[in-house]
Amino acid sequence: MPALNKPPLTEGAHKSLNTLLHSLHLKAGHPSCRQLEKEIGQPGISRSTIHDAFSSLRLPALDVVMALVDHLTGKTPMANPKRAKVNRRLVYDMWVRAAQWLSDEVDRGELRTQQGKAGASSMQRPQESSLVNSIYVTVDEAAILLGVPKQAVYRMVHAGELAAIRVGRLYRIPAGEVWRAERVLGIGSVEP
Repeated sequence: MPALNKPPLTEGAHKSLNTLLHSLHLKAGHPSCRQLEKEIGQPGISRSTIHDAFSSLRLPALDVVMALVDHLTGKTPMANPKRAKVNRRLVYDMWVRAAQWLSDEVDRGELRTQQGKAGASSMQRPQESSLVNSIYVTVDEAAILLGVPKQAVYRMVHAGELAAIRVGRLYRIPAGEVWRAERVLGIGSVEP
């Protein structure tokens, strides 16, 4: 099956979440929405719900996202319990941040919608780069995602190949930096 369409989201937690879902979908071999519905087998998770989670401007429900991540992570060639645990934490953090942003906008009455071509509403959103940068992984989690030893992550941080912040004696690495390192340096099998 060809890849599902990505919605035109601005930078932020929602776009990071959508990117992660699309990456897992690719690594799982692009199963169809019908196939995913059948394999997940949970009430309330239909083909259209699955399609919307990948392609809609709306933030999907947390239970749908977690079911997709759990299922797709288990289907990837690099599936392992540690990677699944890190993916679950990242997805939960991204979803909470995206939902918080939407909630804040609704509370302030600043969420604007406009009619799209087919009458569906689409959101105009300001930059959320501060939200993206607030999703961090530990050195251990970065090593699991990149599929390299922990010392290799430290070397990458010290060489400037991987941006990180120092919190006391510990390093915290923005999740986006881990994904960038995988693409740019061509290492590991990070999701995404």
